[in-house]
Amino acid sequence: QVKVRVLPPPIVKVLVVVLARLGSTRFPGKVVRLLEGKPVIVHLLSRLKRDLDASVVKLVLATSDAPADDELEGLAKDAGVDVVRGPQSDVLARFAKCLDHFDADIIVRLNADNPLICPNLIQNVYEALLANSSVDYASTILEETFPLGMHVEAMRSSVCRGANRYAENFDWYKANQKRVIQDWDMPDYSW
Repeated sequence: QVKVRVLPPPIVKVLVVVLARLGSTRFPGKVVRLLEGKPVIVHLLSRLKRDLDASVVKLVLATSDAPADDELEGLAKDAGVDVVRGPQSDVLARFAKCLDHFDADIIVRLNADNPLICPNLIQNVYEALLANSSVDYASTILEETFPLGMHVEAMRSSVCRGANRYAENFDWYKANQKRVIQDWDMPDYSW
């Protein structure tokens, strides 16, 4: 008789989830279009993997379970990034499903079609939550103070799970949240 020991999911402080799928209606396959000879998603995942602190952050690609997105799964795995797949029509369910695989205090939402996102900005958003336990949600999009392509949303994992139970998209939480970091001085992002 074989004894099987089930281990709990590994605990990380911050789960950074890149949402991607190939079924866009406006620009299908945009995240696998070549940029300097590599798919856009590979540039993004490689940069995030290199620049985010692996001792604090777990990077994951969330895509749909549609066969068309098998290509994204392969590209992510080749880049050394774990993949979680979920319903094609429910972005929040795919996002929240990542917490079934990786436990975390904070979950961060990024879109794969924002390949120039600044890792320091991502870090500032999740560190704001880690530093303030009375805050549930932090974002660069509540007020349009950052350019397009620099959108980051971070929330406590419990909030994500709760929103997934009660909503079909992130608008519910944004409309009903109570404690939000809305403004902070933008750090110097001179390159």
